[in-house]
Amino acid sequence: MEQDEALQLAVAFLAHSQRDEEPPLAIDAERVRESNGLLIVPYNSGQYLASRDAARDGLVIGINWSGPRLVGWSFTPKEVLNRLAAAN
Repeated sequence: MEQDEALQLAVAFLAHSQRDEEPPLAIDAERVRESNGLLIVPYNSGQYLASRDAARDGLVIGINWSGPRLVGWSFTPKEVLNRLAAAN
C-alpha cells in the first residue's frame, strides 16, 4: 500500500470512528512518518481519549511496539492520560 493510500485510509477510519458527542478528530499531518514499513499517523489523541469510555469501548493503546513479534506495552486510555498529565 502506498503512503498516500494508507493516509487516506487513516483519515477515513477516524471519520468513521467518530461519535457525535466527541471532539473532532484530526490527523497531525506534520508528524506523519514511516517506520520499518509501518505508517505512523498521529492524531489529536489527548482530546479523543478524554472523550472515550474505555470500559465501554474496550480501548487499549499500544506503546513502543517493535520487532518482528511486536513486543511492547498496552495501556488503557486512563493510564495514558495519567502518564501524559504527569509528563506535563
